[in-house]
Amino acid sequence: MNRYKASWDERAVGTIAREMMRGMDEGPFKKATPEEIQRFTEQHRALIQEVLPYVPRGFSTIGAVVCKCAIEFDKARAIEFLANFKESLFQGREDPVFLFRKWFDGRTRVKKDRIRTYQVTLAACRAYCNQRQVKELRPAWASKDAFEWDNDWSYPSSKKNESSKEKMKL
Repeated sequence: MNRYKASWDERAVGTIAREMMRGMDEGPFKKATPEEIQRFTEQHRALIQEVLPYVPRGFSTIGAVVCKCAIEFDKARAIEFLANFKESLFQGREDPVFLFRKWFDGRTRVKKDRIRTYQVTLAACRAYCNQRQVKELRPAWASKDAFEWDNDWSYPSSKKNESSKEKMKL
């Protein structure tokens, strides 16, 4: 193997990191400098590597959504969502994992649409992380991203403030 050529895992980590930065934005990715992308990738490498074994090859948007849900909701629950998806472990017909597997195994042309895949994955993962049962999985439920990054590519400061206020109430 050429020692200068990045492994598949390393390329996948970079691709998922860029998709996490991009979110549901359409169009070419222009928002970050290569240095910012590198710093962001290093900052989130451990999380991405935990999610990576469960991501279907060629679907970095799925990995990006699960990583963002792990940051926003519950890390263990978000990764469990993707692990259950890979192993086809369901808790009934209203399980978001079941509905996501059904969508994923369905028509292929729709999955080529990055935004649509992102929205459907977000709807399913968000429902799973919130421990909700759903009757139908629709991308309309995911009209907003899990969260938008601050300008310096950090977790939104408004969310940090909300989290600290909740802890003070307890």
